Amino acid sequence: MAYTITLIKTLFFILKFLLIEGKFMIPAEKSQLERWFETTRDDVSAASSYPTVINVRVDGSGDFKTVTDAINSIPSGNNERVVVSIGLGNYTEKITIGRDKPFITLWARQHAGFGF
Repeated sequence: MAYTITLIKTLFFILKFLLIEGKFMIPAEKSQLERWFETTRDDVSAASSYPTVINVRVDGSGDFKTVTDAINSIPSGNNERVVVSIGLGNYTEKITIGRDKPFITLWARQHAGFGF
């Protein structure tokens, strides 16, 4: 349980400082949100049609053992949804997701019976 809370806090901390280009910047004013959703809807919909799932498992049973290696495997300029499924375990990493890699979702498993 503590691991899940720590991971969630870490992800929010990372995402808080993640810079996203142009039209993906969420507007500061609430009145502009609907217009923002309209401008991003097609891009997000197209990217999410058939997501690629990359499994990260600290024990080596996934595609990668570290989240950093999984992120680095995604090509620059990627225009498709990629879900990085993070398995149970301790991951001590500083994760950086560049602006050239949009549409990445970090998803952490909460317990052994739940996942992709």
